[in-house]
Amino acid sequence: MVSVIITTKNQEELVERSVQSIVNQQYSQTFEIIVIDDASDDMTIQKVRNKFVDKVKIIMKQKPAGWLDSLVKGCESATGDLLVLFDPHCVAKHCWLEAIVSIFENEPDLLILTGPAHHGNRFMQKVS
Repeated sequence: MVSVIITTKNQEELVERSVQSIVNQQYSQTFEIIVIDDASDDMTIQKVRNKFVDKVKIIMKQKPAGWLDSLVKGCESATGDLLVLFDPHCVAKHCWLEAIVSIFENEPDLLILTGPAHHGNRFMQKVS
């Protein structure tokens, strides 16, 4: 099983498109999507809840504690053997998850993987 973990805070303009790109994955196996919100004060979590309530596990933190705390909470609640980290400013192509799983299946000694994703006009787009 694969767990896709999305950490977010105050990203109401980005989160819906990002989560939708994960929901739309053409991956034939079961996978879970976990959205961890770091106490947003905008409509981020409401957008996720309204559109994806039956497709994602939502973890809402009452007090902001930062990205690393959110990541730890997401990993602790994940049921998958493979943890895939994703950010709300990213959009995954339809075959993204299948490609990641395939790489791990073909490289049993591999522990971590990073690669290209659409990050918009941000620093991480240049790195990817």
